[in-house]
Amino acid sequence: MYRRFEKEPLASPDGKTVSASAFPLRDDSYNRGLFCRHHEDVLYDETKENNTHYFAKWGVAEFAHADFTAIYELDEPKDLRQFHVTIAHVPNECMYPHSQMVVTLEGVEAAVPKSIRTKIRERLLRICRIVKHVDP
Repeated sequence: MYRRFEKEPLASPDGKTVSASAFPLRDDSYNRGLFCRHHEDVLYDETKENNTHYFAKWGVAEFAHADFTAIYELDEPKDLRQFHVTIAHVPNECMYPHSQMVVTLEGVEAAVPKSIRTKIRERLLRICRIVKHVDP
């Protein structure tokens, strides 16, 4: 799995949180490596007709598909909800490898609480490998 990013995904100065700008989780999009010719394919903007926009200066992170599947729980002892995270292959007309992160609660896509988004970002930082750094 490959994901482009505009800023290096570094931890905050206290080392406890990941920058929201490195991994904004809204419409979180990836490319399945199995269907890519090269990891930099993810730098093409799949929303533009014929992939006419290319994020040449952005970086690329690589993830193992199996590492995405995870269950996250809230830190509140009385709140026993479990959020399941997976990756779904969602090909589109201009980008067949396109995939999306899906977060479900009891089998239904769900809004993700801020504390769970933070945990997801922290995990993404731990499991990613940078294959192309951001160009200054």
